[in-house]
Amino acid sequence: MGSLRCFLFFPVIIGIKTYTTIVKLTIIYNFCIFILKMLAKMPKIDIIDFVNKKEVLMNKEELVKEVAKKAKVSQKAAADVLAATLETVTKAVSKGQKVTLVGFGTFEPRKRAARSGRNPQTGATIKIAAKTVPAFSAGKKFKEAVK
Repeated sequence: MGSLRCFLFFPVIIGIKTYTTIVKLTIIYNFCIFILKMLAKMPKIDIIDFVNKKEVLMNKEELVKEVAKKAKVSQKAAADVLAATLETVTKAVSKGQKVTLVGFGTFEPRKRAARSGRNPQTGATIKIAAKTVPAFSAGKKFKEAVK
């Protein structure tokens, strides 16, 4: 009975504002514990393994190896051909030309009009200049292969 009496008079002893703050903090603490317990019950997914799968990610070195294997040439030759191809496409698009690889896709420059935007830090309106950006549109066969 003594502990109940102490509990009932606790707000009077420490002050009502302090008591409500303690109650709020206790509620927040219990909610956090609840969330942590729920997260612990969820199945764990190893994101690093998911991203490093070859089906998900292929870098330039892996692409060179695949091209060399399929074309039955050395990796050096495949790397040179890939580098020359990328350089040629880059130069053509930077000059304003369209490069179409039938069935694969089209690389082209696209013009973006000048527009106004907002500085996220200050909220001030700023002018964004017009510019040309590279773009790629996938071809029909490429789209069908990805489906």
